[in-house]
Amino acid sequence: MSISSLFLAHVALVTVGVIRYEAIETDIIKIPLGGNTEADKARLKKIIDQLDHPHKDKILPYTDPRPYTGNGTTLSDKHIIPEYRYPDNARVKIHNGAEMYEMTRTGLQVRV
Repeated sequence: MSISSLFLAHVALVTVGVIRYEAIETDIIKIPLGGNTEADKARLKKIIDQLDHPHKDKILPYTDPRPYTGNGTTLSDKHIIPEYRYPDNARVKIHNGAEMYEMTRTGLQVRV
């Protein structure tokens, strides 16, 4: 079973909301890479165009302000947490059994 998490930031990043659900449409999930500016995204697109790799379609050129890192993992000095993203135009179905949690900076998760 593939479990996906969608992180929704709360005020001042004191806690984040997490929705965990079984991902059915796994073929459209991408790894966001890029940076914090459009120049970062353009530079990555050039690199991707030159790649000869069977999984290059899994990379999503993407930009977002910090704390987004652009390297495929979250910004943490304690944990390596991979980031995954559905393309912005994707329509994702969240099926019965999804769970919602509130997670603190210390990693404590409380089911809501």
